[in-house]
Amino acid sequence: MAWDQDTLVLSGTLKRGIQADLTQCPDLAPVLAATAALAPGDSELTGLETLPFKECDRLDASAELVRWLGGHAEMIDGRALLIRPGSTKGSRPPFNPRNDHRMAFAAAVGALRRGGDLIDPGCVAKTFPSFWKTWDAMLDGLG
Repeated sequence: MAWDQDTLVLSGTLKRGIQADLTQCPDLAPVLAATAALAPGDSELTGLETLPFKECDRLDASAELVRWLGGHAEMIDGRALLIRPGSTKGSRPPFNPRNDHRMAFAAAVGALRRGGDLIDPGCVAKTFPSFWKTWDAMLDGLG
């Protein structure tokens, strides 16, 4: 981990699951849930009380995303998500981001390792119309 001017740069592999209280930043929950589904251990995300009231029910959608990525997800009292990584093998239907840009962004992160398609990838146009073009360019730059 290092700072490059105003950018935090992280590299390496996850060594354990994620334990995070997201009360102050619940919008990070979908992308952290996707990451946790691929982590080498169990994870717990808390402080998620507001997620059911976003563009979609992001708590339920995040649990569905974890399952789409092969993990196991359990919602606790509408405020927490317990995540156990699972198998990354086998085919599955496209993920439905529920017309929510943040769910599509999170699915893109999870699909880096697991692959997969999205229903309605154009839902990112709400906040980042060129997301997929930018995403592809970034990935091309890595390999």
